[in-house]
Amino acid sequence: MTEIHGDFPNKLQAVLANNGLGGLLTEAQAEAFARAARVLLAKNEEVNLTAITDEDGILFRHYVDSLTVVPKIPAGARMCDVGAGAGFPSLPVALARPDVRVLAVDSVGKKMRALSEQAEALGLANLSALSARAEEMGKDPKYRETFDFVTARAVTRLNVLAEFCLPLLKVGGVLAAMKAKTADEELAEAKNAIAKLGGTLRTVDAFTLEMNDEVLERTLILIEKTAPTPATFPRNFSQINKKPL
Repeated sequence: MTEIHGDFPNKLQAVLANNGLGGLLTEAQAEAFARAARVLLAKNEEVNLTAITDEDGILFRHYVDSLTVVPKIPAGARMCDVGAGAGFPSLPVALARPDVRVLAVDSVGKKMRALSEQAEALGLANLSALSARAEEMGKDPKYRETFDFVTARAVTRLNVLAEFCLPLLKVGGVLAAMKAKTADEELAEAKNAIAKLGGTLRTVDAFTLEMNDEVLERTLILIEKTAPTPATFPRNFSQINKKPL
């Protein structure tokens, strides 16, 4: 198993600073990320969570990439991470923002169980994990229009993603769609869906992240919930998938 070295916290802080995210973490939080990396690797031996298992890859492609959304999250927010998988960005957000209550959601039960166990090992009381489908949660009064902030990192195309996520947001809440590259085509394709579901496009931020010789192209799309989602949405998964809005 890959070793996480003692300089991991300092390296993480340096990479964040080099990418315009300096001051995001305290020294204690950076140390917590090193512990989290060790817990992730140990859990990955039991459950296949991620193919990225080298120290630099975890630091850069999992943690730094996930942390780019943190400055956008309102204080004290209730957040849902849709399609959380191995826990990105939900776990890094919970570590960086103890004021934010994070619910990670994924349909793969073993990944959510593994994430719950990681949260417990790290003492993260503000992170919980739920095995569920977002489109079913969007119909459930327990979750519908209850979140202040919803994240989705590399989940699906924006017109489909909007129907999964916007019904979960309160009016005034924000969907942060974390995309790999510039998303002009997806935005044009999703214009109708966003409007029908009560959303309004706010910002599109294209940027690059750099570490050593590696460059990641990223786009962060913020969509505000400006009107309630009509009761007919979300539809069931097959309808959403076969005939996106």
